[in-house]
Amino acid sequence: MTHRARVGLSCIVAFSLGSVGGFIVAVFGPLLFPASITGSGPGENIVVFSMFAFFLAFGAAGFVICWKSTKRFADKEKWTSRTLTD
Repeated sequence: MTHRARVGLSCIVAFSLGSVGGFIVAVFGPLLFPASITGSGPGENIVVFSMFAFFLAFGAAGFVICWKSTKRFADKEKWTSRTLTD
């Protein structure tokens, strides 16, 4: 696995897990902070900011997990004898 492929795969996993984190807040955030009847309230702002924060947190965790788990496939000396199923 080349360095670019490893970075690309880690970014895809980071974006996927980040989307899951943002979706969790999008579903459960309004239940914790309901919208106010009269205009925009602080609860709506909290949901938006927490969606972004969870997206970044889950994305960073996904990137690090994928980066560390693909390390053995990125070793250039050992790559000739290893496959993805080893």
